[in-house]
Amino acid sequence: MEGPSIVILSEELQKFVGKKILSVSGNSKVSKEDLKGRTLDRIDSWGKVLYLIFSRKNTSPIITRTHFMMFGSYRIDDPKAERIPRIELKFRNGTVHFYSCSFKFIEEGELRSLDRRVDVLEGH
Repeated sequence: MEGPSIVILSEELQKFVGKKILSVSGNSKVSKEDLKGRTLDRIDSWGKVLYLIFSRKNTSPIITRTHFMMFGSYRIDDPKAERIPRIELKFRNGTVHFYSCSFKFIEEGELRSLDRRVDVLEGH
């Protein structure tokens, strides 16, 4: 996926902002269970990278970094048949599935350190 596709994905994911994660699954090795019960607060992108920021009362936010590599993809409310997603996030109003991507947790400093001046898609 290229940068413009990440901007489109960010727009499509807006329906989940403010919603709580009901369940998490997938073949990602990260501690994905830590996301269950958290609320998606914000969606950010930078170039070909998608950032999701999750919160829970009285705890530090969890920030995820998703890079879709060469062949990564996503589906909303329409999983790929017989494919296990890297990560699947189920909300009350739908489910998002990420496939063939790099998905990891990052520190807040990484997100703050992005140089927004070099992202040609910033503000689009």
